[in-house]
Amino acid sequence: MFLIACIGITGTLLGEAPAAKFEYPCHQMKEAPVIDGKIDAAWDAVPWQGGFLIFPSGNGYATEKPTSFKAGWTKDSLCLLVKCLDGKPGTLKSKGSEATLWNEDGMELFFAPGGGRACRQLIVNVAGLRWNGVNGTADALWDWEAKAEVTADGWVVEVRVPFRVLERTPEAGERWRVNVARNALAGTGSERLTCWPPLMASFHDIQNFGVFVFSGPADSAVAREEQELNAGYRQFLSARINEIANGLIEGRKVVESGQKFEGLKPELARLAEAWSEMDGIMADKYPPLEKMSGFVMNHGDLKKTTKDIQYRVLTEELLSRNGK
Repeated sequence: MFLIACIGITGTLLGEAPAAKFEYPCHQMKEAPVIDGKIDAAWDAVPWQGGFLIFPSGNGYATEKPTSFKAGWTKDSLCLLVKCLDGKPGTLKSKGSEATLWNEDGMELFFAPGGGRACRQLIVNVAGLRWNGVNGTADALWDWEAKAEVTADGWVVEVRVPFRVLERTPEAGERWRVNVARNALAGTGSERLTCWPPLMASFHDIQNFGVFVFSGPADSAVAREEQELNAGYRQFLSARINEIANGLIEGRKVVESGQKFEGLKPELARLAEAWSEMDGIMADKYPPLEKMSGFVMNHGDLKKTTKDIQYRVLTEELLSRNGK
């Protein structure tokens, strides 16, 4: 059963990133996370920010390589967690050279503390190798931590940057210009470079960075903030999933009739699993954002796949009627 309107569309065009306020509430964390590449309970105290944009940012949201992050601060450090979804995690490799990490699958973090012109850049790749510099010029490795872990659906990286490295300790209410960017060089050309804020010129475009607003503990506000931060991205994903579903109605009927053909059963089973995942998302009043982005990443071509199998079923039907 299709529930085409269940996840609601309010006008976001497919592929288009809506106007947004690129400010992230960077809350003080009551407990510092363990930097080990695994997501522990300390991160529950801060909200997820998803919806990375294809660079240059006029190209809309990334769907093949979606990325999300969390950030928080303690009395002496800024901490970040980044989750990088990837449909083919087996392709994630490290060349083992810190000198050219921007040419590998990795995350680039840019901080302009206090809104200054000096931009500190940190890079960490899928193996946890690190690089750092100021305004694009490499420096001897600073005293900061990073740990990366490849997972079944991509990779995760945790970072802790002492404020002494950034040469400034924030006060509550302080605003820092920040860019969180991803290099996905194992992917297709269209989504090799993505970033959180809408950048056009380069990853070093400080004037167009997003903003971290330092504040106290979030307490019960995390869920509400997460909804607000990702409202536009959720709209986009909802529209994309509805667009996929609307293109499947006739195809599904035909394909489901093909169960009698033994040679098609393995492919039909995989297709049915994808349909079931889609139906579950659409039946959920407020599906998890990661489930939505993961579905679009893995099944963005579901219409084409369904159509291909539909033609094969019709061909088998024709051959069977002709006694062949």
